Amino acid sequence: MILFFDFVYSTSYSFQDEATFTMIQLVMLHDTIMCVLITILGLVFWWLVAAVILYSIKPLYIKELFSGKNFSLESTKSYIFYYNLNETEKEYEEVHKIQKYLEIIWTIIPAVILLIIAIPSIMFLFKFLEPSAFEQLGGLTVKITGHQWYWSYEYVVPGQTESGVNTFVNKEFDSYMIPEEMLQPGDLRLLEVDNSLHLPVGIPIRLLITSVDVIHSWAIPSLGVKVDAIPGRLNEVYVLIFREGEFYGQCSELCGVNHGFMPIKVLASW
Repeated sequence: MILFFDFVYSTSYSFQDEATFTMIQLVMLHDTIMCVLITILGLVFWWLVAAVILYSIKPLYIKELFSGKNFSLESTKSYIFYYNLNETEKEYEEVHKIQKYLEIIWTIIPAVILLIIAIPSIMFLFKFLEPSAFEQLGGLTVKITGHQWYWSYEYVVPGQTESGVNTFVNKEFDSYMIPEEMLQPGDLRLLEVDNSLHLPVGIPIRLLITSVDVIHSWAIPSLGVKVDAIPGRLNEVYVLIFREGEFYGQCSELCGVNHGFMPIKVLASW
């Protein structure tokens, strides 16, 4: 039996288990960028340690420097920075030329790294905002409305009247958090609701998200969805769930005194 973690738990240190292809791509992008950042951090740390070891000033030299006894400019050549009074103009120009090349190199390399990171990030962002044609052929539309402090859901399903005219069938309900004193054994504190949102598995789903009062944010980490619910605006996102489960989320935009008491629960099944 496979155990999935689709809610926040005390020992969590990474993302929740993926339930959509969007979330899989998001985790892969995160892991790739983290590998690049760790590699850069390791190189910089190694250079820093090497510089400290190779060019550290010994206590004896510091004592000679302040006392003025037995101290010469030749003794400073083992340091990373030193000044030689006998240095010719030609030698100074050569050193300055090398420094210019170094500055060009350590400017270009970070720019290239940032470009490499930015390209897949921008591609993923556009894919999230503009779903593919397959995802746009969703068989189910759900309108989500944020309130202070609960959620309202409205299913919009294509149907027909008795006379055969194509129309849409709507079903609307509210979802409130279950108080702590009413929880049953096994329920999750601050995450259980009286009416869960039921979504099908394997069918593209269009979510229309808005609000009637202040800005909320409908977020389900396992589905890779976090969309602001803004009054007067209808935000749109597509999801395709590929496994069954109970997915939990919470409002992720500070919306008032009961902001932490408007959880989200999605039940996905075939």
